[in-house]
Amino acid sequence: MAEERKKPKIDLKTRIPSKTVKGLTPAPGGAIPPPPGAVPAPPPDLMGRRSIPPKVTLDPNDPLAAARVEGGAPAPQQQMIVVHADEHHEKKMGKGVVVGIALIGVAIGVAGGWIFGSGSGKKEQATAARNDATELVKKLQATQEKLKAFAETTLPTAVNELKTTQQLTPASIDAIKAFDSGFTSGDLDTRELKYFGKETSGKLIGYAMRVAHIDAARIEITRDNKLEATNATLKALTVPKGKVNMGVMINKPGEKDPPMTTARFAPFGEWVELKDKIKDGKLTVKNGAMDVWTGAKGDVFEKSYVSLVDPKEFAQICKQTDLVLPGVIKDLEDLAASITGAGDDPGAIKFGEQALERLKSVASK
Repeated sequence: MAEERKKPKIDLKTRIPSKTVKGLTPAPGGAIPPPPGAVPAPPPDLMGRRSIPPKVTLDPNDPLAAARVEGGAPAPQQQMIVVHADEHHEKKMGKGVVVGIALIGVAIGVAGGWIFGSGSGKKEQATAARNDATELVKKLQATQEKLKAFAETTLPTAVNELKTTQQLTPASIDAIKAFDSGFTSGDLDTRELKYFGKETSGKLIGYAMRVAHIDAARIEITRDNKLEATNATLKALTVPKGKVNMGVMINKPGEKDPPMTTARFAPFGEWVELKDKIKDGKLTVKNGAMDVWTGAKGDVFEKSYVSLVDPKEFAQICKQTDLVLPGVIKDLEDLAASITGAGDDPGAIKFGEQALERLKSVASK
């Protein structure tokens, strides 16, 4: 009977796929679905990015060759797996202790780098400081010698000339004008002053300021050929022996004038000796000819006569030299005192000696 049972009919049409896929039929105006077999685009990640699917290509000349894959996700990176041998020990230490040890290690590394770097920098600066001190010692020694010679020889010689002859020699003028200490604040630029110590640096700066004052005072004394002009002024006030340079004109009073004579200064314009300039009752000088009273005949009031003025007496009365000479002498003496010291002021040389002593100590370290 089993054989008599009829076998069920198989409908082969239902197993043939339809040309259309259910659910993929586009709505009017909608997007066209990809063709069968196409690789759909992957969905975006949480950041809205889409990964590019890998491109698979085959070599048409070698169908049996392996496929070549381009693009796609990068190969996974190797991960470090830390295996703890003693889980109990790890729990006992705790995460805070582990992080603390890590930070201490970093701090030690940074501190070590700073210490070694700072030590290296300090060593280089200490070497530079010693070299600077050695150079400054030579500089100060040369300046000290110049200052001593200027204050102990050049300036006293000039002062003595003015007091004795009221004239400066050309050699003294040239020596004063040519003086230069050879040391300025610029010599302290780029020097390692902070490694010299506070007291040494203070002495150096004080010395530089004093030397600068001396150079400025010397320049002011010699500016615009002042010393040459002083010489000329003093020479004009100096009375040459046996010569005169001015007289007084005695005038006869007029009819309406009081019965007395009047007088006025009559400069000659030069120093003259009378025996060479008087002839026939006339004194002939640079500024003209003037009548001289001979005492032979005539009236003393007949006309104006010139009477000589004793230049030494005139100089004592007017003291014109005192208006020039003391000022010049004082300027030169003050300049010398600023170098050697006076009263409570130790002077530049003393400052230089103290600075030199400390600089030598720095250079020898």
